[in-house]
Amino acid sequence: MLYQQQGKLDKATEIYPRILDGREQLLGLEHTDTLMSLNNFAALQYRLGHLQEARETLQQVLGGEDRLIGPESVDLQVSLSNMALVLRAQGELEAFEGIHRRVLEIRERLYGSEHPSTRFSIFNIVSLLEQQGNVNAIENLRSRKASFQKRQNVPGAEGALLFSGLLYD
Repeated sequence: MLYQQQGKLDKATEIYPRILDGREQLLGLEHTDTLMSLNNFAALQYRLGHLQEARETLQQVLGGEDRLIGPESVDLQVSLSNMALVLRAQGELEAFEGIHRRVLEIRERLYGSEHPSTRFSIFNIVSLLEQQGNVNAIENLRSRKASFQKRQNVPGAEGALLFSGLLYD
């Protein structure tokens, strides 16, 4: 992950297979640390523009997290948010919205409505609805988005499209 943060994507690409092999051999595929490493690998795939590979990796992560830690965990909501952003990049806007609404529900229960991660989810949903021109669907979220922008000083939709795995919000 450090190489990703430093922008050394070639080095990260080189080292991740060894990290994943080591985690799988030592801990197994069904271990939360292995799943976290896979989630980080999906973030790298996303940054490299390998969207289908990122999606497949995240599907594996989500399946394992759902079985191991349940549907309301911190790790699961991060992975779901990452999947939503991959889907948006692939143009699957309905799936993006559906998953982000699930993430929003989880984050509201975990953190409350005022937490930055919760507001990040609201911002993502409202930005998509605005992009689609879906005025009726955004009325109840619009004030929440304005509050998020004011508090977080996020300039626009581009601020909401950061890959959560890179920020680990």
